[in-house]
Amino acid sequence: FYTKNRNGVARLLEFDNDKAVDENPDYVLFNGRKGAMLGKGMLEAKVGETVRFFLGNGGPNLTSSFHVIGEIFDNVYLEGGTTVTHNVQTTMIPGGGSAIVELKVEVAGECVLVD
Repeated sequence: FYTKNRNGVARLLEFDNDKAVDENPDYVLFNGRKGAMLGKGMLEAKVGETVRFFLGNGGPNLTSSFHVIGEIFDNVYLEGGTTVTHNVQTTMIPGGGSAIVELKVEVAGECVLVD
């Protein structure tokens, strides 16, 4: 999100076209809000379970380099389509693009999703 408001101020956020042109976002989010996947929003899986993420990059132009620290993706469906690559560490998702990634949880603990 590119806003004219100060970062962290809770109110209606006005769009800042200059920041968008400069590709200087105030927020890069997972699940639509800051901290959405922390604390009570944390995703949980048991060792041995397969987890699938459906990812979209709202862009408009910045590329997402999606990675889960401590994991390797078993399958990556490029652009959310039928082309599959295996054993991928980081997948690139273009602005306006998507991907589907799958991983099997092999070790107990917390994993961090990063862009």
